[in-house]
Amino acid sequence: MIFMKRLVLFLFFLSMAVLNGNGWGWNVHRNISKVAVYKLPEPLIAFYKKHIEYLAKHSINPDKKSFIDSTERFRHFINTDFYIRNNMFDSKLPNWCKLLDSIDKDSVIVNGTLPWTIISYYSLLKEAFKVKDKKKILHYSAYLSHYVSDLTVPLHCREDYDGLNKNQKGIHRLFETILPDFNIKEYNFFSVKTKYIDNVKDVVYTTIYDNYYKADTLFVAYDSITRKYNEIELYYPDKYKNRVQNRFNNKALNDFYLMSNKMTERQILKAIWLTSSLWYSAWIEAGQPQLK
Repeated sequence: MIFMKRLVLFLFFLSMAVLNGNGWGWNVHRNISKVAVYKLPEPLIAFYKKHIEYLAKHSINPDKKSFIDSTERFRHFINTDFYIRNNMFDSKLPNWCKLLDSIDKDSVIVNGTLPWTIISYYSLLKEAFKVKDKKKILHYSAYLSHYVSDLTVPLHCREDYDGLNKNQKGIHRLFETILPDFNIKEYNFFSVKTKYIDNVKDVVYTTIYDNYYKADTLFVAYDSITRKYNEIELYYPDKYKNRVQNRFNNKALNDFYLMSNKMTERQILKAIWLTSSLWYSAWIEAGQPQLK
């Protein structure tokens, strides 16, 4: 049984390696959901495997929703700098209700609600498990996967989400789109081990806290690359959204990957781990219901 599970997982990774990936864009969001399913223990994996294509397909729905709902985009990030400046992010994630008592709601919304969105969807998933509502279980699982994956992108936690200055503009797309497309086939997905999380708020907080400082590593690595190569050596034209933009050449991409201590790989693995662990934890806290 273990051998077959590993074989299926290996074949899936092999096929994933040749996809035209978009980083934490739609293809990788789909793949994070799929791999997370294979990381679940029995008997939960049996239920999720039946619906793996649904989960992959609908894991990108939050991004699609942002096209028609102007409030959706605020659920995909948190401006941690705002809370640091207001001395509200010292040791734990602020309680949502208490937060609204101390700061006006518009200020909270505009600075991103990603962590509270995750906690909310986790609670909704747990309640869906309790009543064995398959439709809601799958819906909340797909959405939770997306938001959790966004949480693992360090630049989604910073005010300077696309660089500290104009010379770093484009670092966001480089990290979460171009780099995974370049080398995702090299990532060690077998290292992920699902576990029960007894305090979701603490894990969400520590992930944000860690990510805040990981972004500094990306900024330093980017500057190191631009100093190492002259402009002619560094870039080649890349068409993106019907516009031609400069893109790092493959050698520079590999250098950036290594200088950032393989952060793209580590964060994608974190997204897979956190997604599968939250699905599993919600099921545990719901009483481990039998699902068909």
